[in-house]
Amino acid sequence: MRELLERVEAANGPDRELDAGIVVGLGLDNTCPFWLHSYDRTTPVRITASVDAALALVERVLPGHRVALFTNGGGEGPTCVIMFESDPVKADERAPTLPLAILAAMLKALIAQADGK
Repeated sequence: MRELLERVEAANGPDRELDAGIVVGLGLDNTCPFWLHSYDRTTPVRITASVDAALALVERVLPGHRVALFTNGGGEGPTCVIMFESDPVKADERAPTLPLAILAAMLKALIAQADGK
């Protein structure tokens, strides 16, 4: 999961290989609704390019979390914060694009959850 986070944090925009890596890395590659309908079922939805797809993924892997999205006027890129309803913030991330910020924050929240934080 940490390697996947590093890949997302290093990305500058949509990346088909990263899309596939996220889906496979989260174990969603067999029965995942994020797959496009293709003959060989190997084409993932562009989650690194789509705010809607990234948010749908967060909803699937982190049910019960709230997501706050911010765009920053200072040119530092948009920010995503993911939190539980009653707990302190679990993850926040700034990235070049909003889908990447969402995905990085999601991965940080999953890592924090796995670490028991």
